Amino acid sequence: LKLVTASVGFLALPFIYLSGKEIANRKVGLLAFLLAASAYWPNVVSRVGLRLPFYIFFTAALFYFLVRGLRRNSRNDFILAGIFLGLSFYGYSADRILPLLVLAAAGLFLIHRQPADRRTSVMTGLTALIAVSFVVFIPLLSYILSEPDLFFQRTFTRMAYWERPISDPVLLI
Repeated sequence: LKLVTASVGFLALPFIYLSGKEIANRKVGLLAFLLAASAYWPNVVSRVGLRLPFYIFFTAALFYFLVRGLRRNSRNDFILAGIFLGLSFYGYSADRILPLLVLAAAGLFLIHRQPADRRTSVMTGLTALIAVSFVVFIPLLSYILSEPDLFFQRTFTRMAYWERPISDPVLLI
């Protein structure tokens, strides 16, 4: 278990470098790589055997292919981003927020002036991303529909009253 999570944490580093390089330049990519490689918590968690490295890996890979797809208008990058988005749901429960990252990034990209054909191709790429991620997500969706209590147990025991009643008003907590 420790070997797998340490390997996944290590495999996230190239995607962190490539994301920084895609957003800015090689120096930013290298700085992001060095900071991620020497950061305390990702390294400790990777070597203990917890699932957090999957979140880092899938988020970095998704972000890289999404940014690359938006900048280069590449359908293959959108498809790869969809694969990583779909796979991310099998890793760490915090990955469930990644579809909002995709929508926010696409929204930010589309609010800038773009030619009409560019907007159309980006929307086509995002549709491919969503379709591919949904296809990868289908087996997990089947499990969610058959065993919702087991799937949502960890989330609801931390956010709701499943484990113990909520004693104070929710907004104050």
